[in-house]
Amino acid sequence: MTGIGSVINVTAIICGGLLGINFGHLLKARVQEILMVACGLDVEKSEFLSENDFVTGIRNRNYYQHEINNLLQAAQESVTYVFCDVNRLHETNNKFGHEAGDRMLIALASELAKSFGQDMSFRFGGDEFLAIALDERLDKVQAKSDQILSNLKKQCYHVSIGIKQAKADHLNVSDLLYQADKAMRESKEEFYKKAESDRQAR
Repeated sequence: MTGIGSVINVTAIICGGLLGINFGHLLKARVQEILMVACGLDVEKSEFLSENDFVTGIRNRNYYQHEINNLLQAAQESVTYVFCDVNRLHETNNKFGHEAGDRMLIALASELAKSFGQDMSFRFGGDEFLAIALDERLDKVQAKSDQILSNLKKQCYHVSIGIKQAKADHLNVSDLLYQADKAMRESKEEFYKKAESDRQAR
């Protein structure tokens, strides 16, 4: 038996299922818009969330992947990647709740946006963030990063940062991202080693 109730249920199933799947480039903008309208979602809000992280408000990984080539066109001399990871986010979520964890994420996002700009700061997902600096000396980027760490430490937040720079005319974006990520992970490993050493010394 079919009827209005069945149609509504089917629509809800379609909306819930399709919106929960990452179709990437296969799902065209028009189809997305139709789905959003069918599900009663605001199209303008959905477009905002497609490019911005809903927790921190800065750009998300989807925006980075679609716009990175355009963003880097302005670089004349160098491109610097600053890859960040919020330490102990999982523990904070478990001990104090996700609102406390979200405050950590928002604090880092705010610092990155202030130092590197809204369109050059991205939440990659989970506890990972990326900021990009164009044509800035490495020591200046390092100074900005140190200030971010200092500001966050005052709030009892700890972040691991990896910084890598490449010449604009010899740029391999994937490799630069990998190297910055690797440097960040090395920094994170040192953080936890020191934390464990301090714990054992007590």
